[in-house]
Amino acid sequence: MRKPLSIPTDDLIDGCYLCLKNALQFAKEADLLLRKGFETHAYALIILGFQELGKFGELLESFVAAFNVNASNAVVTGFFDHRLKMQARMQHYLASEKEERAYWKQSPFARPLTKAERRWENVFRSASFKKSVKDLSRDGESERLAATYVDYDARKTKWVPPHAPKRDIVEAQKRLLTAEASALELTLQIKPPWVALMAWKAQGLKEKPATKSGREQAIPKIS
Repeated sequence: MRKPLSIPTDDLIDGCYLCLKNALQFAKEADLLLRKGFETHAYALIILGFQELGKFGELLESFVAAFNVNASNAVVTGFFDHRLKMQARMQHYLASEKEERAYWKQSPFARPLTKAERRWENVFRSASFKKSVKDLSRDGESERLAATYVDYDARKTKWVPPHAPKRDIVEAQKRLLTAEASALELTLQIKPPWVALMAWKAQGLKEKPATKSGREQAIPKIS
């Protein structure tokens, strides 16, 4: 077990942007595999992307906590823990799913769904997709390993090849990863980090952190 990582506070936002860019890159590479019919390994890449989103959340939370107390360094406890990063992302998704559906239903930009959009809406609301999200929330790292490596079931005395959910579910998870990473990147670019953290958590902060003179303007942006 690797020790928690101590990172200079001023470097954390750079890391947030890089995690989001890497998550989007995993989604793009998974899309290439899906186009060729390789959904099993595509699923493994998608899970790595979700883990990067979990790391983004850990870094953003650490930044806001350190910023509030004017600390020069922050300790990121879950930086090396793949299971913790996966659980962080998917648990936030489960918590915000209901609110997101309500928002789009009431949005002034709401319009009749196209045939393709209705199809994807049905996939996202399906029991199999919800089961996939819960599996990722509970133990996403095991899901990734199952989609990556050949295993041996000693109890049943048989080999287990890499496997993943059905193609529709893998594609839906890829779309979710892309939407999440893109939206978070945009939010972080146009809002202060503590507002981006609210978007990440899908819940309001009790008290807005006091602005530190000059610090907000010094936050780096990676294009």
